[in-house]
Amino acid sequence: MKIIFLAYREWSLAVYQSVKKHPKVIESTLCKTSEELNSLPLENYDLLITCGWSNELGNEVVEKINAIGVHCAELDRYSYGTPIQLQIIDGIKLSKHRIFSFTYSADSRRAHTHNRLYSHEVDLDLSGNMDDILEQMTVTSKVLFDMYLNDFPNITWKKWPEEDLVRSKRKPEDSRLTKEQLNDMNTEQLYNFFRCLEDPYPNGYIEDEKGKLYINKVSFKQKHGEDLSVKQKYEEDLSVKQKSLKDLIILGAGGTAFEVIEIVFAINKVQPEWNILGYLDDNEELLGQVKNGYPVLGTIPQSVNYKNAYFASSIGNAYDTKLRMKVRNKVPYPDERFATLIHPNATICETAEIEPGAIIYSNVCVSANTHIGHDAFLVYNTVVAHESTIGKHCILSVGVFLPSDVHVGDCCYLGAGVASRHQMDIGDNCLIGMGTKIVKSVPSNSKLINRLENVITVIE
Repeated sequence: MKIIFLAYREWSLAVYQSVKKHPKVIESTLCKTSEELNSLPLENYDLLITCGWSNELGNEVVEKINAIGVHCAELDRYSYGTPIQLQIIDGIKLSKHRIFSFTYSADSRRAHTHNRLYSHEVDLDLSGNMDDILEQMTVTSKVLFDMYLNDFPNITWKKWPEEDLVRSKRKPEDSRLTKEQLNDMNTEQLYNFFRCLEDPYPNGYIEDEKGKLYINKVSFKQKHGEDLSVKQKYEEDLSVKQKSLKDLIILGAGGTAFEVIEIVFAINKVQPEWNILGYLDDNEELLGQVKNGYPVLGTIPQSVNYKNAYFASSIGNAYDTKLRMKVRNKVPYPDERFATLIHPNATICETAEIEPGAIIYSNVCVSANTHIGHDAFLVYNTVVAHESTIGKHCILSVGVFLPSDVHVGDCCYLGAGVASRHQMDIGDNCLIGMGTKIVKSVPSNSKLINRLENVITVIE
């Protein structure tokens, strides 16, 4: 399908990078202004996706193309503009993020959501600073658009209930707080007022006869002891953590899968993040079995049924260097739906780039200015030194040592104890045997298994 993505905010542009990679999207066009949008032949596209868009599209646009957007409120009263700010000021901590049908009505007071129709929704946490909320909106928008595109064109629309109560759109002058208003608000109300107006929004300020005091960042510590028992606070924190866990499915149910699960356990001990659902494996004899406490749910192509889950591949084979790529291609979701699992005991430099789906064991070192490709698999005690790159779907087995400026292509298998000179290039689809010392570059589709002298043969 051909789509147009209409966005200009920094967080929404990050969403576009995910949407354009969806398997159903064969062509995508990014527009940042109404002028750019109106210059396109809209009737030649299948869908217009807006994200963080503040203006009406106009009847001339929605008559020509099916349009959707994301709306960050559960109650109808917040459908008239500035929903994030108004909900925070009203003390709402948990709301909804929804796909809505972007239509036009000259008689409607609502902002964009004129017919109150929505197709998909997820929870939206409104706690924390504005940076935290925008980061979460980036993630939830990716999830929502992914869900919509998966179901397209068979979309089921629902309608949220109408309310008589209207919370009107905030205006720039509403960012002003007088000393009199200040005296009437408690500390939590003040916190909510100023945090909803943090960057990138016009900051809140206090004004008196001397001038204006702008507040661009604010923090708040609630006295839980005054209104919550220790047990209630524990149960509240546990509930929030459980709701925020992301479902994870392991691809492959063999011994390596158990090692991946141990990485997940280690991650969750530091900060609860993942809820393991089970495995998908193409060995139908395993279906229904329980392995290490988790069930084999089905075959890998059945991943299409898990629309909200993330995936982690534990599959690899030295005799088929393209196997991880083949497995990944059976999952009809973009790269972002593959979990990046990094053991807390691994050393990852700040300047290292790790693509989604990479799995990194304990005691691995990924040094400065390195790049680890999508779905790469780095096992215990491996070292990737500065300026080196690892391609997609690669496996680096136990104790691989790659010094500076070594570049490994896609779909390579480096056996245990492989070591290289610096500034070596290893092409795509290469097998480097256990203990091999790489002293010269290796072309694509090669097998190198001699430990003492580099005798390169072609993979049949």
